[in-house]
Amino acid sequence: MANLLPQLTFQGSTSHASASIRARSLYMAASFAYAQAVEDQDTLTLQRALIQAEQAYQLQPEDLQIINLLGRICMRQGQLIHARDWIEVGLAIKHTSPSLLYSAGLIELEDRRPAVAEDYFLRSSQLSRVATRAPFYLAHVRLQQGKYAAAFEDYRQLVRIHRDDILLQSRLLEAAAGASVDGYCPELAAEVVDYLQLPGDVSSLARLATQLLQCRFQDLQQHALLGINQLTQEPLLLASLHHIALSHPLLERHLTQMRFSLLQGCIHTLELDTQYLPLVLALISQTGINGGCWAETDDEARQLQQLTRLLEYWLEQAADQQDSILPALLMLLMYRPLTATGLLDKLFAIPDDWPEPLRHYLITQIDNEQRQRLHRPVIPTFGTPDQALISPPTSSQSATRNQTLQADNCLFYPRWRPLQQHPQGNYFSHLKCLFPMALAALSIPTEHTEELLVAGCGTGREALKLAQKFTPLNITAIDLSREALSYGRAHQTDREVSIDWMQGDLRQISWLGKQFDAIECGGVLQQLPNPLSGLLALAEVLKPGGVIKITLHSRIARQGITRLRQQLDTTAITSVTGLQQLRYALMETALATTAGLSEQQCQQLLQRPDFYSLSGCYELLCHNQEQLFDIGDAISWLANAGLRWVGMQAQPEAEQLARQTYGCPASELTPEQWQLLENQSPALFIGRYQFYAIKPAHDL
Repeated sequence: MANLLPQLTFQGSTSHASASIRARSLYMAASFAYAQAVEDQDTLTLQRALIQAEQAYQLQPEDLQIINLLGRICMRQGQLIHARDWIEVGLAIKHTSPSLLYSAGLIELEDRRPAVAEDYFLRSSQLSRVATRAPFYLAHVRLQQGKYAAAFEDYRQLVRIHRDDILLQSRLLEAAAGASVDGYCPELAAEVVDYLQLPGDVSSLARLATQLLQCRFQDLQQHALLGINQLTQEPLLLASLHHIALSHPLLERHLTQMRFSLLQGCIHTLELDTQYLPLVLALISQTGINGGCWAETDDEARQLQQLTRLLEYWLEQAADQQDSILPALLMLLMYRPLTATGLLDKLFAIPDDWPEPLRHYLITQIDNEQRQRLHRPVIPTFGTPDQALISPPTSSQSATRNQTLQADNCLFYPRWRPLQQHPQGNYFSHLKCLFPMALAALSIPTEHTEELLVAGCGTGREALKLAQKFTPLNITAIDLSREALSYGRAHQTDREVSIDWMQGDLRQISWLGKQFDAIECGGVLQQLPNPLSGLLALAEVLKPGGVIKITLHSRIARQGITRLRQQLDTTAITSVTGLQQLRYALMETALATTAGLSEQQCQQLLQRPDFYSLSGCYELLCHNQEQLFDIGDAISWLANAGLRWVGMQAQPEAEQLARQTYGCPASELTPEQWQLLENQSPALFIGRYQFYAIKPAHDL
């Protein structure tokens, strides 16, 4: 120990009082210099802080604040051994110091020993939750290690105190994605209701909210209370219906029964009991979220057709009598999104003085469609003109439930919810945090604003999310569908971001004459006849030293889906009604088992979030162009394109399995290690592979 610390000796015979004053003065100067050095990234100022702190230590060798500062300075200088030794000196004097334990955790975190850091942060938090930021780092390090349940509990406590902290809110939502419950907890349910009201995308709460509701429904059913009157008074159910796609057969079964009861109670008198209005409005929101994927009986379909004709007549004849047609419109919207009713053009001509609470919904939907129509014709194209670039039909051509499902159909694309607010940061710094080992030498562009391409952007959710989360970025978003692009471009006007939306084939991206610092390509390569040609085109426009994110379907994880598609010829399904009926049969009959799926594969199918939306289910089961891959295929592709593997972006289960198996973060696993893990756990990438690669530069 003695030979590691600086050789410090006491000088002179200064009195104890004057030494204390002098030490305090030096400590304050060192603290100020340290803070300034950290802010300015100034190594000279940091060295001056170290000298002043050492002088203060000479005068007051048992002052814990001085010792703690010395440890922090050494850590900032990268001298982790010295930093650790200083903290040990302090803890030998007082082993219950929250500040020293907190600093010890920071040092271990810097040394990439999260488990040891977690222990220090926990001990510091147990001594005091206000003296340091240990509670924040405890939650962070648990989330970093894939301990989602513990991290979620930590963030729950923090959010109760710091309710308006955007970073804490986003971390809580991230942790919630991996949290689970095995029973109904009223306190947690009330908090989840509050979380669902957070601004932006709260879809990561879907799993937790669905589990809570499943337990709640089972409890109510046991006590014979699962009726429409009770459901109208369930805050978690109403909030969930408004904000997330509910993804469980039990919930869908009961809710479709409640929807049928509401329709039958209203269809003959065209009057709606106001006590049921909250549930009706929540069901309308849910239909907007899931695209209207819930099945309809033949009776319901006939009644809805009658309502549609009646509404068409009323909208033409009684434009100023919104109150009289409101119940019929509410019933129709419980079943079908407004964009699928064929009524939008007629609603355009109606005054916007609809009665609340439907007024806000209608005005929002109508305004969104009007904005999309304004944006469609001004989106530029690139490359060679192609039949695929023909604009889709307008919503007025989309009235029937036998509407064809195809890639240019407005119902095919997901209508995403508002995006989560995130503290802004640098995109490349974020990547270095995700993959600290593989991207240690990655240089962050400073001489220009980073150029980022989103290839196959769809309705623009990821492009807008990136624009809000990272700054500065110049984002170019491309897609084949003008319909999808117009949706994203229209929603851009709600946010202070700049994105260039362009229609074209990513294989012709070189026509733009641009090079990109980074590319994100999610879910589009697998839909190309020759996916490698798409990757080669993207690699060509990626700058040396640039990073690309690629998303692909796993062949192993989708074995059951592949068998189902082949046995049932699901790609022949071309209507909304056909897709609804397929979903119903897979949930309520033995169709999947008959098609050859194992019990486990059947359960996995019904646990997939994309099964519970029209667009997601279409891509999952009916898309007529789908390529599947192994990790080995991806590595071969990367080599052909001159790219090098960086790492896999792991979901909670994959992160935990990686640490359990290899004792290291998932970000450090090689493709070969991931291949072994997937062979052991075939459902590991039940969603998709999401991995990063880099285009080597000479200086990397």
